[in-house]
Amino acid sequence: MRYLILLALARAQCPDRCNQKGLCGKDGLCECFEGYTGLACQHRSCVSSTAWSDVPSATDQAHAPLECSNRGYCNRATGYCICDPLFEGFACEKFKCPTSGADRWAFDEFGEKTECSGHGLCTSMREAARSFDGYQLNRSAHRSGAYGVPYDLWDADHIRGCICDPGYEGYACDLVTCDKGDDRRTVGGTDEVAHLFCRCAAPCNGTLTMFLGGEETYPLLRPTDTANELQTRLGLLRALYGKGAAVFPEPIQARSIPTGPLCSPTGTLTSITFLRDSGDVPPLWVDASELESPSKEVYMETNQTLTCSGANGGSFALVYDGRTTHKLDHDATASEVQHALHSLPTLNEGDVRVETLHSAGSGLCGGDALVIAFTTPLGNQPPLEIISSLLKNGAPGGVINIQHTTGTRERLECNGAGFCDKAGNITIEFEATAPVLTQRGFLPFPNFKLRRRRRREATPPRRRRHGRQSVYADCRGCCDGIDPRRRPRTAPAPATRASSGTPTTGRAAGRNLTRPRGRGCSAARAT
Repeated sequence: MRYLILLALARAQCPDRCNQKGLCGKDGLCECFEGYTGLACQHRSCVSSTAWSDVPSATDQAHAPLECSNRGYCNRATGYCICDPLFEGFACEKFKCPTSGADRWAFDEFGEKTECSGHGLCTSMREAARSFDGYQLNRSAHRSGAYGVPYDLWDADHIRGCICDPGYEGYACDLVTCDKGDDRRTVGGTDEVAHLFCRCAAPCNGTLTMFLGGEETYPLLRPTDTANELQTRLGLLRALYGKGAAVFPEPIQARSIPTGPLCSPTGTLTSITFLRDSGDVPPLWVDASELESPSKEVYMETNQTLTCSGANGGSFALVYDGRTTHKLDHDATASEVQHALHSLPTLNEGDVRVETLHSAGSGLCGGDALVIAFTTPLGNQPPLEIISSLLKNGAPGGVINIQHTTGTRERLECNGAGFCDKAGNITIEFEATAPVLTQRGFLPFPNFKLRRRRRREATPPRRRRHGRQSVYADCRGCCDGIDPRRRPRTAPAPATRASSGTPTTGRAAGRNLTRPRGRGCSAARAT
């Protein structure tokens, strides 16, 4: 009997007593503590997270929790994940934001590459969906003050990307943006116009903030400010002021009706005309969350007018921000068009109103002109698109026209008269010529020249040969042909000087020396 008990105990003995990192079960198997794994709990375990890819376990069921998210391997000695390229995090659960080493600002104080090349913000899909700037992030803005959309799927915190700072673009925010404007070789066109409406009952306090191209006006606008002050604040934004010389004294022009402050108890409509920037300007939007009043109404208004000609049958649909309404009859009324637009997921009740400008009593293609007014915080909305299936006497025919306030001039990089070097090294531009209009209706293409811009990288300065030495153009002295940024750290032995001030030893003994100090240069120059 005693031998049977000893045999049972021997069989129940766990290997290495689980290395004191777990409990021994009745079946002789170790139940490891958290953070340890293995037959004898001899290994460290790594953090688990939703797998980037795995074999589905059932219908529409996958992405089970796995060590290192199935995008790395676990170092059993330390318990840390060694992630595959492009992945990071304790469990390799995050997608790396890109970066570029071409710019010296892309490295931090430890010599590591910074995210988004140091010119942007690394943002997850969840953050991007709930954020709003009306430019690069979510464009879903409602009159009620709600912004953005929720996104909570499995990859909400896993997939990340760069939101570039103003003046930069590209996947890694490593490209420099160039100014855009009207093509100087063409004539005609209209300026884009945005409208700000503000009604604020007394007492009206607080501030308004205007945004354009990811930037905001500063100092903040007060409801008592005038259109001239709004014009000045907006004109200081990089999106309007640009990096070059403005063609007009002011990039925009603001006018209020009635004349006075931006906000009034009965409501003030301020028109903002873009003079410098032409074409389809990025949306201008207003934030009135800090405006304090018993009753307020603040929004950007964009008007578009629909007219129809040459159709007596068929149907059409409207496309707004990439989303299409349901089919509308050719003789649709203002209320039917408004209902179709409100059914889109990006427009709520109150975000748009449709009114009849000229009524013939027979709907759109029966002679009515419909005015579509977008009244959201997001201004200068892009023109609606038309999907037409109109008929005339049973055959395809007829057309729907849209009148809008979007600028009709070109919006081209370098005004269409040069090449944008997005790496920031050189700019190819064309020489100015007299604006002569030819018989064909366009200006002759001018000759171009190459202008080198100062590089932001830490490249050695230009050198000019001077005798046996190399004189650096940005140093007011001779550097003995040595790049000052590559000068050895060990300083040469100082020369001893006699009472006359002339060194008696060293390389330059017997010559009077002066030591001019240019930028990054401290070498001696013989006189």
